[in-house]
Amino acid sequence: MIPNIQPYDLMTGIKHWATVVGTLTGVFFVLAVILVTISRVVPLLWNALLALFTGRPFPEKFGERLVEGLLAGPVNVTKGVWNGLLDFALMSPRRVWALTVLTIRESLRRKAFSVLVIFAVLMMFAGWFFAGGDDVKVYISFVFRVISWPMLILVLLLSCWGLPRDIKDRSLHTVVTKPTRKSEIVVGRLLGYSAVTTAAVALMAVVGYIWIVRQTPEDARSQLIARVPIYGTLTYLDREGNFAEKGVNVGDEWDYRGFIEGGTRSRAIWEFKNIDTRRLNDQLVIESNFEAKRMHKGDIGKTLLMQYTLINPKSGDRIDVPQTHISEFGENITTVPRQFTFYDRDTKQNRTVDLFDAAIADGNMKIEVRCLNVGQFLGMAEADLFLRTPNAPFWFAYVKGFAGTLLMLLLVILFGVTASCFTKGPVATIATCVFVLVRQLRPFQEIFERILNQKPGEEILGGGPIEATIRVYTHLNPQVPMHDHLSPTGSESVDFLIFKVVKQIDGVIIEGLRLAVNVLPDFTQFYTETRLANGFDVSWDTTLLPAVTLTLAYIIPCLLIAYYSLKNRELEAK
Repeated sequence: MIPNIQPYDLMTGIKHWATVVGTLTGVFFVLAVILVTISRVVPLLWNALLALFTGRPFPEKFGERLVEGLLAGPVNVTKGVWNGLLDFALMSPRRVWALTVLTIRESLRRKAFSVLVIFAVLMMFAGWFFAGGDDVKVYISFVFRVISWPMLILVLLLSCWGLPRDIKDRSLHTVVTKPTRKSEIVVGRLLGYSAVTTAAVALMAVVGYIWIVRQTPEDARSQLIARVPIYGTLTYLDREGNFAEKGVNVGDEWDYRGFIEGGTRSRAIWEFKNIDTRRLNDQLVIESNFEAKRMHKGDIGKTLLMQYTLINPKSGDRIDVPQTHISEFGENITTVPRQFTFYDRDTKQNRTVDLFDAAIADGNMKIEVRCLNVGQFLGMAEADLFLRTPNAPFWFAYVKGFAGTLLMLLLVILFGVTASCFTKGPVATIATCVFVLVRQLRPFQEIFERILNQKPGEEILGGGPIEATIRVYTHLNPQVPMHDHLSPTGSESVDFLIFKVVKQIDGVIIEGLRLAVNVLPDFTQFYTETRLANGFDVSWDTTLLPAVTLTLAYIIPCLLIAYYSLKNRELEAK
């Protein structure tokens, strides 16, 4: 997974949420109005037609009843929406707390914490398989997975099966006969399951931390760090020194990294903004992780040479850092002291400068990277170079990492309780699993990425689902126009007509998928394990804020759906 390194734009996220929720709310409101209106008007019109053609008595007060039927839709739907909002506004904290405690007791009675037994067994015997290992990534990844996977199963069973089972056992009837609001039942369920999940995750996280520290060998505990990076934005220059949107493609199937050519004017330039020099601890620590691509063997005993150049974006001053060999299978760490002496190529003499004054202007700085080996290539992505600040405590980063896991589980609970308000346990479980898995499975991720990256007016290479199926069946290359190869009769008009129909249907499907992209949650936002396992801090602005925002974004829609579903559900139906 490629980590998100740029700060999350909260205002853009809020605008996107308001647009999607507002659009869907408007669509559902209009559909509800239409359905209610049809249910009132159609029977009246049918009786009037029968009266005209069969001689039956014409409906009394037809005009008044028709007007009432036309107004019934907007009036009744608006009244229902208002009553629902009023129901939430008048919730009693005391009754919500009582229902929360009741939910916790039911969860304990159903042995919700039995998952701790599975966790304990796995932790007890895991040491047999990891004994002697010195890679802390394995330990951290194991702890996160051995906690998140069983807990995911637990929250699915609790949230999706709790309410349907209460309806089946008629235990919910005791609650609804009391002066209890449907909104209080929904909120009490959510808070109860969330409390049980939080307690279980907290307990297992503490045990997991102790296990990681004790299991890691003494000589490898230095890897238990949480680096705090400052990232910049990356641009490229081609071999002539002109701006390039991407680096050179050297034939790698994965185009995550772009390459610069050695011995030319090709450069990779990182631009850093809003640097707080107080965080740098009187030195500039540059860490990079580049990929080398050899076009010829060269000196096989030596790695490639590269050089950093610090650029003041305001004055244009350039400070050359001494050349260094890159580590092709590890991190490259270059420490430049604040009082730095370098050879100035313009004045042809050595200069000693205050690095923070000479290279950084109003918190902004550029770092230029060049490859010095002629005919060789150096590959990099935006996250491959950053400035390091003092490390954060590992335990604090570990807690923030599990905060992301907990937010994911709380979102699953929200979906599970919502689905259980209008379906039975098995169906609610399947529906929740679809919401959880669709944005995570690789085939769906590739489709969604192509849709999200599609520019206005741009067609997807190979077409939509139907066109792609036809191309596969007819062995037609995506680059070849499809309308020339559709009709077995060879008629151009028939080909063009079929092509137009296929394009229209594919357009509808693509718009539906685009809607699904905006509605379905991206659970990759909760993956904090990768950052922590690779020795990085779980930062607030790039990792936790998107996870918190994503969880909060679904609370209001899910609460409303759950409330109206439970309100209109026939509780006698098992």
